[in-house]
Amino acid sequence: MVEDGVSEDDAEMQVVGVFFLGSILLAVIGGVLGIITCFQKDKKKVLGIIGLVLNVLTIFGVVILMAIGFIADA
Repeated sequence: MVEDGVSEDDAEMQVVGVFFLGSILLAVIGGVLGIITCFQKDKKKVLGIIGLVLNVLTIFGVVILMAIGFIADA
């Protein structure tokens, strides 16, 4: 029986997986830079806080999507 759609072995899904992992890596780097900006004395902290919040939301969103994928696969 052939199912419609894509499987996890398709090249498109592998590219999507690489993009997800890359976005997590970039969000972690951005989060670290946001934390560094928050501790600098002579810089505006508003942009550091905004960047930190956005990067945490990105990481949280990707983790939620991965959890949904694991639950759907089980």
